Amino acid sequence: MAYFLDCAMHVVAYTYYTKNWKGKDAQPSTYEQLTSCREFAGRNDYFIVREYTEEIYSYQGRPLYYQMLGERINTRFSGILVYSSDIISKSSIGFTFHKADLKEWGISLFTTNNNK
Repeated sequence: MAYFLDCAMHVVAYTYYTKNWKGKDAQPSTYEQLTSCREFAGRNDYFIVREYTEEIYSYQGRPLYYQMLGERINTRFSGILVYSSDIISKSSIGFTFHKADLKEWGISLFTTNNNK
């Protein structure tokens, strides 16, 4: 059980690594992603109430991502930290739909790597 501190925002960190990645750019490890999320939270006075880390094959979907969304009521967070926007969706259309759902639920999305 997380204790709620007197911080500006309570957030979760979500990291994702595809084991069978075939992209042209190297993807950062979940450790690198999580470190970036933790540093971002510290700089912005955010409290990470839970960390979700997925290291799976692309054909497996993203079960922890959907679990995280399902737990949003009980976990009580108002923001999601991700390393880059392509962690949420590889396509801009998919990202737009995911971001709209998050906005409807009152959840902000923050990318912690300014380069992505």
